[in-house]
Amino acid sequence: LEKYPDNTKTCDAMLQKGRALVKAGFKAEARQEFTSLIKKFPSHENASKAKTELAALGVPARPPVRNTRKK
Repeated sequence: LEKYPDNTKTCDAMLQKGRALVKAGFKAEARQEFTSLIKKFPSHENASKAKTELAALGVPARPPVRNTRKK
């Protein structure tokens, strides 16, 4: 993935990498991989699969927006 980030199979590889990370118990890294996939390929069918994987991990599809205003 790092060597060929623009390959036509990159999106599929990112999804599989995320799933492998979940199985191996690396949930934080899996969340990062799924989130990266969604950001890089938002209209790809695997983006919706990544959102499903995130939901299974208990992560909302879109993280809540933080209020950055100072009180």
